[in-house]
Amino acid sequence: MKGTLFAIQHYAVHDGPGIRTLVFLKGCPLRCAWCCNPESHDPRPQLRYIPFRCKGCLNCVSACTLQTLEVEDGKIRRDFGICQVCVSKDCVEACPYEAVSLSGKEISEEKLMDKIARDAPFYRNSGGGVTFSGGEPFNQPEFLIRMLQKCRELNIHTAVETCGWTTHKILREAIPLTGLFLFDLKIIDPENHLRYTGQPVGPILENLAILAASHPEVIIR
Repeated sequence: MKGTLFAIQHYAVHDGPGIRTLVFLKGCPLRCAWCCNPESHDPRPQLRYIPFRCKGCLNCVSACTLQTLEVEDGKIRRDFGICQVCVSKDCVEACPYEAVSLSGKEISEEKLMDKIARDAPFYRNSGGGVTFSGGEPFNQPEFLIRMLQKCRELNIHTAVETCGWTTHKILREAIPLTGLFLFDLKIIDPENHLRYTGQPVGPILENLAILAASHPEVIIR
């Protein structure tokens, strides 16, 4: 099984007890007006282009598999609709200035577990573990549940940072596998929640009620 991440952060201390590895899963159902990680919205890997880094070396033009990049007045023109569906992304490796990069990368459960297990001594000595965040980790429910199971098998403490948007069924699957829930409750007022996040707050509050009634470690943030 594979999942899509947009970042992994080691030696974190603010998202659960002890020293932790933060695993950021890509994809989120909310569109919060203040979101500081908009690159996490789409569950797919996405091409990013930072114009001021481009030095005009044209390596990406030569590497373009689809031959869709054009040069006009010394500037590179690209059709991002075509670029996003390109499977090779050869232009990313060809750019020496990191003007072109990928936001998000697929990873197998085995490779991710290997990265997590490397930090096991820090978990044991500090009472830490792994925190799955996003985006919204429940946006990739099968991968999340699988990783929680594998961490449990290795006796690694798990935390899930969630906005609360998931089904009751998936949430109940995650409850016995999760040591701590960090519940990011955005807005309680229904009208404002819908206005500023794009989703109703009702299902989120229902999931919070389920956690409050069935899990001893829930922190509302």
